[in-house]
Amino acid sequence: MLYDESKYGLDFLKDRLRPPERFAPFPRADDRKAWDALRDSDAGRMWVGLAERYADYAWPALKVSAYMDYWRTGNLITRTNRFFERRSVLGILTIAECLEGEGRFLDQVINGIFAVCEETTWVPPLHRLHWKVNMDECMPDATDHMAELETAETSRYLAWTHYLLSPAFESISPRIGRRIVREVKTRLIAPYMARDDYWWMGFTEGVRVNNWNPWVNGGMLTALLLLEDDREEKARGVAKVMRSLDAFIRTYPSDGCCDEGPSYWSSSGGGLFECLELLDLATGGEIDIFE
Repeated sequence: MLYDESKYGLDFLKDRLRPPERFAPFPRADDRKAWDALRDSDAGRMWVGLAERYADYAWPALKVSAYMDYWRTGNLITRTNRFFERRSVLGILTIAECLEGEGRFLDQVINGIFAVCEETTWVPPLHRLHWKVNMDECMPDATDHMAELETAETSRYLAWTHYLLSPAFESISPRIGRRIVREVKTRLIAPYMARDDYWWMGFTEGVRVNNWNPWVNGGMLTALLLLEDDREEKARGVAKVMRSLDAFIRTYPSDGCCDEGPSYWSSSGGGLFECLELLDLATGGEIDIFE
Protein backbone atom coordinates (compact mmCIF):
# COMPACT_ATOMS: atom_id res chain seq x y z
CA MET A 1 0.00 0.00 0.00
CA LEU A 2 1.39 3.39 -1.02
CA TYR A 3 -0.67 5.80 1.08
CA ASP A 4 -0.24 4.40 4.59
CA GLU A 5 -1.39 7.11 7.02
CA SER A 6 0.57 5.56 9.87
CA LYS A 7 3.74 5.73 7.78
CA TYR A 8 3.29 8.30 4.99
CA GLY A 9 0.49 10.55 6.30
CA LEU A 10 0.01 14.28 5.83
CA ASP A 11 2.43 15.28 8.58
CA PHE A 12 5.10 13.04 7.10
CA LEU A 13 4.56 14.52 3.63
CA LYS A 14 4.64 18.11 4.90
CA ASP A 15 7.96 17.43 6.61
CA ARG A 16 9.63 15.27 3.97
CA LEU A 17 8.56 16.59 0.56
CA ARG A 18 11.27 18.89 -0.70
CA PRO A 19 10.32 22.42 -1.77
CA PRO A 20 10.69 23.14 -5.49
CA GLU A 21 14.02 24.91 -5.03
CA ARG A 22 15.50 21.81 -3.33
CA PHE A 23 13.97 19.19 -5.61
CA ALA A 24 16.52 18.49 -8.35
CA PRO A 25 15.85 15.22 -10.21
CA PHE A 26 17.74 16.45 -13.29
CA PRO A 27 20.39 19.11 -13.90
CA ARG A 28 18.86 22.51 -14.63
CA ALA A 29 20.00 24.44 -17.68
CA ASP A 30 22.35 26.61 -15.61
CA ASP A 31 24.30 23.49 -14.56
CA ARG A 32 26.63 23.98 -17.48
CA LYS A 33 29.02 21.18 -16.54
CA ALA A 34 26.24 18.60 -16.84
CA TRP A 35 24.75 19.94 -20.08
CA ASP A 36 28.07 20.78 -21.75
CA ALA A 37 29.04 17.13 -21.33
CA LEU A 38 26.14 16.24 -23.65
CA ARG A 39 26.33 19.14 -26.07
CA ASP A 40 28.75 17.56 -28.57
CA SER A 41 27.33 14.05 -28.30
CA ASP A 42 25.33 12.51 -31.14
CA ALA A 43 22.16 13.06 -29.14
CA GLY A 44 23.08 16.67 -28.36
CA ARG A 45 23.74 17.48 -32.00
CA MET A 46 20.49 15.79 -32.97
CA TRP A 47 18.41 17.92 -30.58
CA VAL A 48 20.08 21.17 -31.60
CA GLY A 49 19.66 20.27 -35.27
CA LEU A 50 15.96 19.64 -34.72
CA ALA A 51 15.58 22.96 -32.88
CA GLU A 52 17.23 24.86 -35.72
CA ARG A 53 14.38 23.71 -37.98
CA TYR A 54 11.97 25.51 -35.68
CA ALA A 55 13.94 28.71 -35.15
CA ASP A 56 11.24 30.62 -37.06
CA TYR A 57 8.27 28.42 -36.13
CA ALA A 58 5.15 30.56 -36.31
CA TRP A 59 3.15 28.80 -33.55
CA PRO A 60 0.14 28.49 -35.87
CA ALA A 61 -3.28 29.06 -34.37
CA LEU A 62 -5.54 26.32 -33.08
CA LYS A 63 -8.61 27.29 -35.07
CA VAL A 64 -12.01 27.11 -33.43
CA SER A 65 -13.30 25.49 -36.63
CA ALA A 66 -10.87 22.60 -36.03
CA TYR A 67 -12.34 22.15 -32.54
CA MET A 68 -15.85 22.23 -34.04
CA ASP A 69 -14.93 19.54 -36.57
CA TYR A 70 -15.57 16.84 -34.01
CA TRP A 71 -19.25 17.83 -33.73
CA ARG A 72 -19.60 18.33 -37.47
CA THR A 73 -17.79 15.30 -38.90
CA GLY A 74 -16.32 13.32 -35.98
CA ASN A 75 -12.83 14.40 -37.08
CA LEU A 76 -10.37 14.84 -34.20
CA ILE A 77 -7.19 14.95 -36.29
CA THR A 78 -7.47 18.54 -37.57
CA ARG A 79 -7.11 19.92 -34.06
CA THR A 80 -5.07 17.12 -32.51
CA ASN A 81 -2.14 17.25 -34.94
CA ARG A 82 -1.62 20.98 -34.41
CA PHE A 83 -2.18 20.67 -30.64
CA PHE A 84 0.57 18.06 -30.23
CA GLU A 85 2.85 19.70 -32.79
CA ARG A 86 3.03 22.82 -30.59
CA ARG A 87 4.05 20.75 -27.57
CA SER A 88 6.63 18.74 -29.50
CA VAL A 89 8.24 21.91 -30.82
CA LEU A 90 8.31 23.43 -27.34
CA GLY A 91 10.03 20.31 -26.00
CA ILE A 92 12.62 20.30 -28.78
CA LEU A 93 13.44 23.98 -28.29
CA THR A 94 13.67 23.57 -24.51
CA ILE A 95 16.14 20.68 -24.71
CA ALA A 96 18.23 22.52 -27.30
CA GLU A 97 18.36 25.66 -25.14
CA CYS A 98 19.49 23.54 -22.18
CA LEU A 99 22.23 21.98 -24.30
CA GLU A 100 23.55 25.28 -25.65
CA GLY A 101 22.77 27.64 -22.80
CA GLU A 102 23.37 30.66 -25.02
CA GLY A 103 19.85 32.05 -25.35
CA ARG A 104 19.61 31.22 -29.05
CA PHE A 105 16.30 29.38 -28.62
CA LEU A 106 15.03 31.15 -25.52
CA ASP A 107 12.67 33.62 -27.21
CA GLN A 108 11.05 30.77 -29.12
CA VAL A 109 10.66 28.76 -25.91
CA ILE A 110 8.88 31.73 -24.34
CA ASN A 111 6.73 32.12 -27.47
CA GLY A 112 5.75 28.47 -27.11
CA ILE A 113 4.93 28.76 -23.41
CA PHE A 114 2.61 31.70 -24.00
CA ALA A 115 1.04 30.12 -27.08
CA VAL A 116 0.13 27.03 -25.05
CA CYS A 117 -0.99 29.05 -22.02
CA GLU A 118 -3.25 31.17 -24.22
CA GLU A 119 -5.12 28.16 -25.63
CA THR A 120 -8.76 28.44 -24.59
CA THR A 121 -8.81 24.92 -23.18
CA TRP A 122 -6.44 21.97 -22.99
CA VAL A 123 -9.35 19.51 -22.90
CA PRO A 124 -10.08 17.84 -26.26
CA PRO A 125 -13.67 17.63 -27.53
CA LEU A 126 -13.81 13.85 -27.08
CA HIS A 127 -12.87 14.02 -23.40
CA ARG A 128 -15.46 16.71 -22.76
CA LEU A 129 -18.13 14.41 -24.15
CA HIS A 130 -16.67 11.46 -22.27
CA TRP A 131 -17.30 13.33 -19.01
CA LYS A 132 -20.71 14.52 -20.26
CA VAL A 133 -19.77 18.19 -19.88
CA ASN A 134 -21.60 20.61 -22.18
CA MET A 135 -22.29 17.76 -24.58
CA ASP A 136 -24.23 19.88 -27.07
CA GLU A 137 -21.78 22.81 -27.06
CA CYS A 138 -19.36 22.71 -29.98
CA MET A 139 -17.30 25.73 -28.88
CA PRO A 140 -14.35 25.62 -26.48
CA ASP A 141 -14.57 27.77 -23.36
CA ALA A 142 -12.07 28.97 -20.78
CA THR A 143 -14.10 27.20 -18.08
CA ASP A 144 -13.51 23.79 -19.72
CA HIS A 145 -10.92 22.58 -17.23
CA MET A 146 -10.67 18.93 -16.16
CA ALA A 147 -8.14 16.52 -14.75
CA GLU A 148 -7.70 14.45 -17.91
CA LEU A 149 -4.91 13.20 -20.16
CA GLU A 150 -4.12 16.18 -22.39
CA THR A 151 -4.37 18.65 -19.51
CA ALA A 152 -2.08 16.47 -17.39
CA GLU A 153 0.45 16.06 -20.20
CA THR A 154 0.48 19.77 -21.03
CA SER A 155 0.95 20.61 -17.35
CA ARG A 156 3.85 18.17 -17.19
CA TYR A 157 5.51 19.81 -20.22
CA LEU A 158 5.18 23.29 -18.76
CA ALA A 159 6.32 22.22 -15.29
CA TRP A 160 9.52 20.65 -16.63
CA THR A 161 10.17 23.64 -18.90
CA HIS A 162 9.83 25.91 -15.86
CA TYR A 163 12.11 23.65 -13.83
CA LEU A 164 14.86 23.53 -16.44
CA LEU A 165 14.90 27.17 -17.51
CA SER A 166 13.46 29.20 -14.62
CA PRO A 167 16.70 31.17 -13.92
CA ALA A 168 16.78 32.28 -17.57
CA PHE A 169 13.09 33.18 -17.41
CA GLU A 170 13.59 35.19 -14.22
CA SER A 171 16.39 37.18 -15.84
CA ILE A 172 13.87 38.33 -18.47
CA SER A 173 10.65 38.62 -16.44
CA PRO A 174 9.08 36.84 -13.44
CA ARG A 175 5.80 36.90 -15.36
CA ILE A 176 6.93 33.90 -17.43
CA GLY A 177 7.15 31.57 -14.45
CA ARG A 178 4.07 33.06 -12.82
CA ARG A 179 2.05 32.42 -15.98
CA ILE A 180 3.05 28.76 -16.04
CA VAL A 181 2.20 28.28 -12.37
CA ARG A 182 -1.15 30.07 -12.70
CA GLU A 183 -2.28 28.09 -15.74
CA VAL A 184 -1.27 24.70 -14.34
CA LYS A 185 -2.95 25.39 -11.00
CA THR A 186 -6.13 26.62 -12.67
CA ARG A 187 -6.40 23.96 -15.35
CA LEU A 188 -5.12 20.83 -13.56
CA ILE A 189 -4.44 21.16 -9.86
CA ALA A 190 -7.71 22.89 -8.91
CA PRO A 191 -10.00 20.48 -10.85
CA TYR A 192 -8.03 17.50 -9.54
CA MET A 193 -8.40 18.57 -5.92
CA ALA A 194 -12.06 19.58 -6.30
CA ARG A 195 -13.40 16.18 -7.37
CA ASP A 196 -13.21 12.55 -6.29
CA ASP A 197 -15.59 11.20 -8.94
CA TYR A 198 -13.25 10.99 -11.92
CA TRP A 199 -13.58 7.29 -12.69
CA TRP A 200 -9.83 6.87 -13.31
CA MET A 201 -9.01 7.95 -9.73
CA GLY A 202 -10.34 4.63 -8.42
CA PHE A 203 -12.44 6.13 -5.63
CA THR A 204 -15.76 4.89 -7.10
CA GLU A 205 -16.84 1.45 -5.91
CA GLY A 206 -16.78 -1.21 -8.61
CA VAL A 207 -15.06 0.90 -11.27
CA ARG A 208 -11.80 -0.54 -12.59
CA VAL A 209 -9.11 1.97 -13.48
CA ASN A 210 -6.83 1.82 -16.50
CA ASN A 211 -3.77 3.64 -17.86
CA TRP A 212 -5.46 7.00 -17.25
CA ASN A 213 -4.70 6.58 -13.54
CA PRO A 214 -0.87 6.78 -13.51
CA TRP A 215 -0.96 9.00 -16.61
CA VAL A 216 -3.01 11.80 -15.06
CA ASN A 217 -1.59 11.20 -11.58
CA GLY A 218 1.90 11.48 -13.05
CA GLY A 219 1.14 14.91 -14.51
CA MET A 220 -0.42 16.03 -11.24
CA LEU A 221 2.47 14.73 -9.14
CA THR A 222 5.02 16.43 -11.40
CA ALA A 223 3.13 19.73 -11.20
CA LEU A 224 2.90 19.57 -7.41
CA LEU A 225 6.55 18.69 -6.87
CA LEU A 226 7.91 21.28 -9.32
CA LEU A 227 5.48 24.19 -8.93
CA GLU A 228 3.64 24.08 -5.59
CA ASP A 229 5.47 25.91 -2.79
CA ASP A 230 2.67 25.75 -0.20
CA ARG A 231 3.61 22.80 2.04
CA GLU A 232 0.04 22.11 3.14
CA GLU A 233 -1.40 22.15 -0.38
CA LYS A 234 1.43 20.04 -1.73
CA ALA A 235 1.02 17.43 1.01
CA ARG A 236 -2.75 17.23 0.45
CA GLY A 237 -2.28 16.86 -3.29
CA VAL A 238 0.46 14.24 -3.07
CA ALA A 239 -1.57 12.25 -0.52
CA LYS A 240 -4.49 12.15 -2.96
CA VAL A 241 -2.20 11.05 -5.79
CA MET A 242 -0.86 8.25 -3.59
CA ARG A 243 -4.36 7.08 -2.63
CA SER A 244 -5.34 7.04 -6.29
CA LEU A 245 -2.21 5.14 -7.33
CA ASP A 246 -3.11 2.55 -4.69
CA ALA A 247 -6.30 1.85 -6.67
CA PHE A 248 -4.17 1.23 -9.76
CA ILE A 249 -1.82 -1.12 -7.89
CA ARG A 250 -4.73 -2.90 -6.23
CA THR A 251 -6.80 -3.56 -9.37
CA TYR A 252 -4.35 -3.75 -12.26
CA PRO A 253 -3.19 -7.08 -13.73
CA SER A 254 0.12 -8.25 -12.31
CA ASP A 255 1.78 -8.35 -15.75
CA GLY A 256 1.18 -4.61 -16.17
CA CYS A 257 -0.37 -5.12 -19.61
CA CYS A 258 -2.59 -2.27 -20.83
CA ASP A 259 -5.88 -3.04 -22.61
CA GLU A 260 -5.18 -0.33 -25.21
CA GLY A 261 -2.09 -2.11 -26.51
CA PRO A 262 1.59 -2.72 -25.69
CA SER A 263 2.70 0.82 -26.57
CA TYR A 264 0.57 2.07 -23.66
CA TRP A 265 2.77 0.30 -21.12
CA SER A 266 4.83 3.50 -20.89
CA SER A 267 1.86 5.35 -19.45
CA SER A 268 0.38 2.48 -17.43
CA GLY A 269 2.95 0.21 -15.74
CA GLY A 270 5.77 2.54 -16.75
CA GLY A 271 3.75 5.55 -15.60
CA LEU A 272 3.40 3.99 -12.16
CA PHE A 273 7.17 3.47 -11.93
CA GLU A 274 7.74 7.11 -12.90
CA CYS A 275 5.44 8.24 -10.08
CA LEU A 276 7.24 5.98 -7.59
CA GLU A 277 10.61 7.32 -8.73
CA LEU A 278 9.44 10.92 -8.29
CA LEU A 279 8.15 10.17 -4.78
CA ASP A 280 11.44 8.49 -3.91
CA LEU A 281 13.47 11.46 -5.18
CA ALA A 282 11.18 14.08 -3.61
CA THR A 283 11.59 12.53 -0.14
CA GLY A 284 15.26 11.62 -0.30
CA GLY A 285 14.42 7.93 -0.54
CA GLU A 286 12.00 7.85 2.40
CA ILE A 287 9.07 6.77 0.22
CA ASP A 288 10.26 3.60 -1.52
CA ILE A 289 7.76 0.87 -2.35
CA PHE A 290 9.46 -0.60 -5.41
CA GLU A 291 9.74 -3.93 -3.58
